[in-house]
Amino acid sequence: MIFRLIRHPFLRWLLPCACLLLGACTTGTLNEVSVRIDSESLEGASKAKPSSPDGLSNELVYAFLLGDAAARRDSAVTGARSMAKAARLSRDRQVILRAFSLSMRAKEGGLALEMAQLLQTLEPDTMQARTLIAQALISLDRPEEVFDSLLALVEAPQPGPAGAFQHIAEVLVRQQSPDHWLLVLERLLAKYADLPEAHLAVARVAHRAGNLPQALSRIESALELRPDFSGAAQAMLGLLREQNKLEQLRVFAENFLQQHPDRGVVRLLYARVLVQLEDSERAFYHFNQLVLREPSNPDALYAAGLLSLNNSDYVTAENFLVRHLKLRPGHDQTRLFLARLERERGRFDAARGWLRQVTDPEHYFAAQLRITYVFAAEARFDEAVAHLAEIVPDSVEDQVRIYLAHEELLRDAGRLEDAYAVLNAALADLPDDVELLYARGLITAHMDLLDVHERDMRRLIELKPDHAHAYNALGYTLADRTTRYEEARALIEKALSLKPNDPFILDSMGWVHYRLGNRDQARDYLQQAIDLRLDPEIAAHLGEVLWMMDRHEEARAVWKRGESIDIKNKTLRETLRKFVK
Repeated sequence: MIFRLIRHPFLRWLLPCACLLLGACTTGTLNEVSVRIDSESLEGASKAKPSSPDGLSNELVYAFLLGDAAARRDSAVTGARSMAKAARLSRDRQVILRAFSLSMRAKEGGLALEMAQLLQTLEPDTMQARTLIAQALISLDRPEEVFDSLLALVEAPQPGPAGAFQHIAEVLVRQQSPDHWLLVLERLLAKYADLPEAHLAVARVAHRAGNLPQALSRIESALELRPDFSGAAQAMLGLLREQNKLEQLRVFAENFLQQHPDRGVVRLLYARVLVQLEDSERAFYHFNQLVLREPSNPDALYAAGLLSLNNSDYVTAENFLVRHLKLRPGHDQTRLFLARLERERGRFDAARGWLRQVTDPEHYFAAQLRITYVFAAEARFDEAVAHLAEIVPDSVEDQVRIYLAHEELLRDAGRLEDAYAVLNAALADLPDDVELLYARGLITAHMDLLDVHERDMRRLIELKPDHAHAYNALGYTLADRTTRYEEARALIEKALSLKPNDPFILDSMGWVHYRLGNRDQARDYLQQAIDLRLDPEIAAHLGEVLWMMDRHEEARAVWKRGESIDIKNKTLRETLRKFVK
C-alpha cells in the first residue's frame, strides 16, 4: 500500500516500525483522514523488528503514513502537510522530495519552499535544491525572488552558466504562463548578453509563450555570437518549419551545413524535414553525407536505407540496412524492410529468411502475414494458404487480419466466389466487423451482387457514419452499375465532405458527373484525382471523358500514363478495347 519507495534505507526501517505500531488495529483517525491498513500489507508484522539505527519515532511513522495515505486518497493538503512533518523529523532526502512534490500538487507553495530550503541545508551545492527553490517561488509568484534564485543557479559552479540557462529554459517552458516569466529571464539575459545559451533559453520560453518574433530574434542573436551553435540552428529549423517558411528554411539549413558540415544533429534534423516535404533526393543526399562523416550513426543509416528502398535502389538500400542491423541487432523493423527489398528483387527465399528471423512480439504477427504474401508473390498459392492457417492470432484484430489476408489471396487469384465464402464465414464469426463488411462489399460489387453490396455498405454506414469509403463505394457502384445517379451523387458528396482530397472519391465524383452528362465537371474532378494520384482506373475514367469530348490525343496520353503504372489493369484494358480498336 505505502511502501513503493522501500529500496531507500529510511523506508526499509520505517516498514517494520509502522507494522508494529499499527498491527493491533486496522483503522484509526489521524488528523482528519481515516487510514485503513490492508491486512495483506501487514502480513508478518508480528515478526518485524522495531529497532532502527536512527531510532524512528512513533510521531515520524504516523506522519509519513498519514501523508502517503492522504495523498493516495486525493486529500492533497493533508498529505502535503503530514509528509512535510515527516520530512522535518527525518531530514531524509527522499522524504523531503516526496513532501515537496505533494506540496506543489496541493498548491502549498510556502510549504514547498520550506522543503526545498530544507534540502538545500542538507545539500548546499546541488543544482536540484536550487531548482526546487526556484519552482516553489514561481508557484508563489514572487518575481524578484525568482530572479535571485535563477541568478544563483547561473552563478553556481556546476553546471556552469551555459548548462544552467538550458536548465532554466526547461523549467520555465513547463509553466502554465511562461510569458509571465519572460521579463525575469530577459533581466537575467542582460547580465549574460555574451552567452549564446542565454539567448537560446529566452528564445525557447518566448516560443512557448507564443511570441515568435522574440523567439526568432533571440535565435539570431545566439547564432551571431556562435555561428556554429547546433542548438540555435535546430531551434531555427523548428521555428521556420512551424511557420511553413520552407524556402527560408532550405536556405538557412543549406548555408549552415555548408559552413559547418560537421554539425551532424542539424543535418539529421534537416534531412528529416526534407522527408516530410517529400524532397527525397535532397534528403538522401544529407543522410548519405551524415553516414560518410559518421559511419556508425544508426539513424542516418536507417533513413538512407529506406529512401534507397523507396527509390528501388536495392544495392544501396541493402548496404545501409544491413549496416544498421549490425548496430541495432534487435531492430526487427529493419528485417521487415530487408524482406520487402528481397521480395521486390524477386529473391523470395531470402525474403522469407529475413521474416523468419523476426522475434519481437510487436512485429512477429506482421512478419508471419508477410511470409504468406511472399509465397503468393511466388505463385505458391497452396503454401501461402497453408502458412496462413498456421498463424495463431493473439486478438480479434489479428483474426480479422488473417481473414482479410485469406480473402486477398483468393481475390488476387481470381477466385471471387471462394473469397466471398471466406468473408461470409468471417462475418458469421465476427458479425458487423467494419473491415470485414467493407471487404465483402467490395467483393460483391465485383461479382455484381448489388443487393448484397448495398446491404453491407448501408449497414457499415449505420455502424460507422463517418466511414467515407463506404459512402464512396456504394455511390460509385450505383453510378457505374445502375441509373440511380442522383442517389449516387448524394452518397459521393457525403464521402467527399468527410475526405475532401481523397483521389478515389474525387474519381467517383467525376464518374457520376460523367454519367449525368456533365462532362466539364467530370473532367475537372478526374483531373484533380489524377493530379493527386496517378492510378490506372482514374486514368481510364479521365481518358474516356476526354475521348467523349473529342480530345482524343489527350485521352491517349492519359491512358498511356495509366499503363505505365499497371498495363494489366482490368478497367483500363476494357476502356482501351472500347475506344481504341
